[in-house]
Amino acid sequence: MTVLGYSSVYLLSCGLTNTMIGILIGVSGAAAAMIQPLAAGYADKPGALSVKQITCIMAGAASAASACLFFARGSGSLLTGLLYAICITLLQALMPFVNSLGTEMIRQGVKLNWGTARGTGSLVYAAVSYLTGLIIAKAGITCIPSLMMLTYSLLLLSVCIYPFKKGDASGDQPGSASPTRLADMAGRYPRFFLMLIGMMLAYISHASVTTYLYQIVSSKGGGSAQLGTLMSVMALAELPALFGFRLFLKKAGSDTWLRLCCISITLHALAISIAPNMPLLYCVQLFQAFGWAIIAIAPVYYITQVIPKEDAVKGQACNTMAYTIGSVLASLAGGGLLDIGGAGFVLTFAILTGAAGSFMVGIYSEKLRAPGR
Repeated sequence: MTVLGYSSVYLLSCGLTNTMIGILIGVSGAAAAMIQPLAAGYADKPGALSVKQITCIMAGAASAASACLFFARGSGSLLTGLLYAICITLLQALMPFVNSLGTEMIRQGVKLNWGTARGTGSLVYAAVSYLTGLIIAKAGITCIPSLMMLTYSLLLLSVCIYPFKKGDASGDQPGSASPTRLADMAGRYPRFFLMLIGMMLAYISHASVTTYLYQIVSSKGGGSAQLGTLMSVMALAELPALFGFRLFLKKAGSDTWLRLCCISITLHALAISIAPNMPLLYCVQLFQAFGWAIIAIAPVYYITQVIPKEDAVKGQACNTMAYTIGSVLASLAGGGLLDIGGAGFVLTFAILTGAAGSFMVGIYSEKLRAPGR
């Protein structure tokens, strides 16, 4: 939240344009996409550092980069942009490793409720968003690097005390089918690949809104404090779906919820574009309840059901790549659209990509039954 949620606020104050911010975030996402498979490939090797150790190193490096960003203010937009890009790259590269801490624990037989974990994350996001908005309104934009350093340090501390034990790197069981190379996943699972393209379009729609939320809030008459409140409302709206997702799965298969979340993301962008002021902008965040809340967790269950066990990890990696590519494209396109036509152009782009994604996910997602039916 502190790194990406207020990225536009901070970088605009440092003299960067919307287009430059879009390129910076896009390049950072692309760099993270290249780091992820390299780091994951290293982590799978016998004798390599554990996922926990790699996560600690990356979190420590990000905290150090945030400290450098604090002292670099006033040294020029080039150095500021470079340091901020490092912070974003490490954040996005960290995400799959943090997830892996959980999935490996589950694989080792530890009970872990993914929906509750994500719900807790949204609850903390809501609180921190609101407090950050108030802090910036009183202390000024210069406090953002300090907040980034603080949250990265807390991440480092939490990972250090997390009771993770390194397991078998391959995850394959004796007698299991031969795993597919990541590069061959599209050929072996063409329908899944086409569905992922639809998911990528939905991710583009979502990221187009969230990456440039400050500019959207500004177009509705709000500022930094209102941005913090809005992000809190968005995060709180996610909680019922996240904490109750296991109950949702008893009513319908994960494919149904996957289709619904793509439609909700599209309607979310449409409702934001129509909302004329901040009070109504707060209200339309109800679409977040079935949008990002579900798309953040439903693919985990869906991929587990449609991809064989020997390729399940690569299936999850493909979804992460779809999200990363979607975020990169949203950043690159959104910055230019903002400079050309303002927030309205970005929201139109989000509506169109969301609608296209909903169409593809609706056609190519597998029809699954709810557990127990």
